[in-house]
Amino acid sequence: MWGHMADTITVGDWTFERPKLAGEVSNPLRTQDESNETWGACGP
Repeated sequence: MWGHMADTITVGDWTFERPKLAGEVSNPLRTQDESNETWGACGP
């Protein structure tokens, strides 16, 4: 779903990062499977 996005996008003075896949996060607190991708959560 999101894996094709750029790593960051800048709008004005703000820089946003795309959500991380579970494989991109070291020791995720939890994971979520959605649209054949596994996302990692590194915060509450």
